[in-house]
Amino acid sequence: MRNVVAIAAGSVMALAGFAGAAHASATIDLIWDATGTEEINDDVDEIVAPTLNVILKAGPAGSQGAAVSVDFSGIADKLQSIGYANSIPGGSDTPLPIALNTPLLNGSRVELINAFCFCDFDIGTGLAAGESYQLGTVTFGFVDLDDPRRPTDGVYEVWSDVEFASDGVLDGDANVIPEEQLTFNTAFLTIPEPAGLASLEAGIALLALLHRRRRHRVER
Repeated sequence: MRNVVAIAAGSVMALAGFAGAAHASATIDLIWDATGTEEINDDVDEIVAPTLNVILKAGPAGSQGAAVSVDFSGIADKLQSIGYANSIPGGSDTPLPIALNTPLLNGSRVELINAFCFCDFDIGTGLAAGESYQLGTVTFGFVDLDDPRRPTDGVYEVWSDVEFASDGVLDGDANVIPEEQLTFNTAFLTIPEPAGLASLEAGIALLALLHRRRRHRVER
């Protein structure tokens, strides 16, 4: 009975989470510069220093800016941040041109990636519903003493949040959006098994199979 209750409660929470995401007041996307998507899946030789674009997408109420963090604590033994910055405005008509803080590295987190507007003073133009703005970038290097480009194969995850009080996402009226109304998307870096190693393993397996067949014939 307890399991049934737990499953039911989990289902309710899942539905509530889905409903919250569907009506999110803002979304933070993490997009790899190399692919234009949330995932890189390629030979690591082609990805020496992957750069992650941190993008604010306004919800139905618009947005006047955000300050967010990028967290790579789950893979800090594989990736290290070698560069981070707020976006540089592209011109006088660029929305959210003011960076109130310089991003900083705090352990395995890059904090205070930010851009805002002071719309009441005609400094910058906030985002309308559905509009996006790139808050900044984080560039990574691979941690490996033998070869900094080549970690072991696997899937590496990076995520964003607003865990600290100095961070936050504003709606179109400059009110802080509650965290439960925000959607934080995750980025993935997938490193496949090196082709050479896979071929070597396949060759060894084939030789072992042939050896077993030959020995079986001799014993007969």
